[in-house]
Amino acid sequence: MRFSGSAREPVLSVVIPTYGRPLALKRCVSSLARQDFPLEAVEIIVVDDGGTLPVDRGQLGDFPSLSVVRQPHRGAGTARMTGVARARAELLAFLDDDCSVPPDYLGAVQGVFRHYPLTQVAQVRILHPETNNPYGRLWTFTLDRLHRANVHPGPDGRLLSGTLGGVMVARREIFTRVGFDPALDVALEDADLRRQLHVAGIDVHYAPEVRVYHHVPGTLAGYLGQFIRYGRGAVHLRRKWGRAPAPFRACTLTGTRDLLALIGAEGRGPGLALYGALWMRRIALAAGGAYELVSSPSIRSLVWRRSRRE
Repeated sequence: MRFSGSAREPVLSVVIPTYGRPLALKRCVSSLARQDFPLEAVEIIVVDDGGTLPVDRGQLGDFPSLSVVRQPHRGAGTARMTGVARARAELLAFLDDDCSVPPDYLGAVQGVFRHYPLTQVAQVRILHPETNNPYGRLWTFTLDRLHRANVHPGPDGRLLSGTLGGVMVARREIFTRVGFDPALDVALEDADLRRQLHVAGIDVHYAPEVRVYHHVPGTLAGYLGQFIRYGRGAVHLRRKWGRAPAPFRACTLTGTRDLLALIGAEGRGPGLALYGALWMRRIALAAGGAYELVSSPSIRSLVWRRSRRE
């Protein structure tokens, strides 16, 4: 890969969609400013997805190449595509505003494509830095289960991933073939993109050397609120893809083995409490799906037409 220190030709473009979380966004950008990487070779594109208060560029520090693009509120997927359209580098790194990264993040991103030049897309390793946050530990528990089911060696021995999160790395050229669907404006636009990549025959590699910290809400309400949104997004995902085979395997996470694993890791009382949160997570997913079925005009119309045919 050719290195250029010119601001006119960045090596990496970092795309960050944001919506109404100025403190989290500042933490994210500040972590990028502390990289062991030449910052003049990086551009950061913050896409303000129509938050009530516009993003203040002056509050984000003196980064050599940081721009803020504002758009009407249309969801994280559309915001990422806005960032892709503005990006100048061949290599793209996606972060969410509730994430931060260690000092070796940008170097590790470049290393993935330098050492494996055929890589098109890679899922990164997501960690949760607040060890005193039980919902962060629970998120780690669920991610570990998901990875066990979906990460496996490919024909060349490199790890392939059946899942893909919004915080990923990719070559810009893939977005001539796939893209985040603006219809999934609530959640699971990343799961939809993973399906598109599967249909297009583009492998998703797992790159654990690229680490991203995800700062999980510290309250039960905040934790469950995310899964209500996922439940809403799942309705649109099923509507779009129907029974088409998915490239990823789901995990129920509420079996006896999961209970015993949580008790072993957390102790009896805390383990039972987190296991109860996993059941509430399932209820939140179902509630979000039910809400979307009732509130979405397009889906109500679809259900009504099907009922008339039957």
